[in-house]
Amino acid sequence: MAFINIHSHNLVNNSETTTLFNCFPPSELPNNHFSVGIHPWYVHPQQWEQQLLSISQRLKHPQCLALGECGLDPFADAPLALQERVFIAQVQLSETHQKPLIIHCVKAFPRLLALKKQLRPQQTWIVHGFTKSEQLAMTLLQHGCYLSFGAALYHHPKLQEFLPRIPLDKIFLETDASTYTIQNIYARFAELKNESISLIEAEISKNFKRVFSL
Repeated sequence: MAFINIHSHNLVNNSETTTLFNCFPPSELPNNHFSVGIHPWYVHPQQWEQQLLSISQRLKHPQCLALGECGLDPFADAPLALQERVFIAQVQLSETHQKPLIIHCVKAFPRLLALKKQLRPQQTWIVHGFTKSEQLAMTLLQHGCYLSFGAALYHHPKLQEFLPRIPLDKIFLETDASTYTIQNIYARFAELKNESISLIEAEISKNFKRVFSL
């Protein structure tokens, strides 16, 4: 059985798991698949342009599968106007290097969707750690986004209630920075979907191959 962990802050190396380890521009590169991007919490007025140059180089690495996480978050220290500028620059890098985008978004989904409409990206946008409403989930799906679910599957009642209505061809699973294993997340997702783990594994594997052209 093969599990795909689309977003993790913990390195996991074993034969049954494909993990995208999240990197920041200055961090050391892992020996397995990774994504790299400027998280909105770490947008700095004097550093982001140099960090974009580093990201551009790392996107050429054969083990780099995605750009991210990046996005918009009003609770971050950087002004939203600067966050948006940095996010747009990363969208442009995603398009240039043909890498999907892994997105962190907090209380800024209307603006995120407006930017998607404005920029008209060809690369897939994956909203990671989704915990919001069914209505927002369906709106994001209608705009071509994928949704990734993680530890909230265990403790978010509203998410648990509408999850069975989310189509399997638009989802990924992740551990993020939680203590759950990706096997735990798959098992919980399969339970909520009332499907077998093997079917969930097969569907996510198809999504992974489709989005990452593997």
